[in-house]
Amino acid sequence: MGEKGADADTPRAIAVHPAGDEFVCATAKGCRLFKLVYDDFCINLISSDSPPLQSVGPQRCLAFSTDGTKFAIGGENGHLRIFHWPNLSVLLDEPKAHKSFRDMDISLDSAFLVSTSTDGSARIWKIDEGAPLVNLTRSLDERIECCRFSRDGKKPFLFCTLVKGNDIVTMVLNISNWKRIGYKRLLRKPISTLSVSLDGKYLAL
Repeated sequence: MGEKGADADTPRAIAVHPAGDEFVCATAKGCRLFKLVYDDFCINLISSDSPPLQSVGPQRCLAFSTDGTKFAIGGENGHLRIFHWPNLSVLLDEPKAHKSFRDMDISLDSAFLVSTSTDGSARIWKIDEGAPLVNLTRSLDERIECCRFSRDGKKPFLFCTLVKGNDIVTMVLNISNWKRIGYKRLLRKPISTLSVSLDGKYLAL
């Protein structure tokens, strides 16, 4: 990725394309695209030029859509960008989406993006329209942190981790109206990341 001690090339976040043959790595300067080339029993890692991504600055969040046609990045400065993949034409460019990004995810049908901020707020974006749709409701003492959409295609839910005082719960929202369905305390420790299995049956914290 870079020479030893080269902070500018130190990976900060990574997103693998669903096809498994390329990935994007976030560094202090921007994002770098790498392609995996399989040769007999070897795998070669080749850096590929992607000017729209190289000078975007440090990014906290990277996310591909499940079908691989959308790619989103959320910066430390709160700047949100969503691109068509692989041509990188811009779908959404919002410099003041958040104070600073905490987490993001794209829905199974690629229609919505959910993003959370370091200040505890969360917002839903309509990708094809390139515009914000709704801010998720929360009380003043609540912080929404991690977020993931369901993946089985049958139960269109949004999972979010919610911090309220010393309580940490995982809440479920209906994506037809973005209202809370319920919540459950799964862990009593701080949650740093959230993931949903591809079949939608398992939730990892």
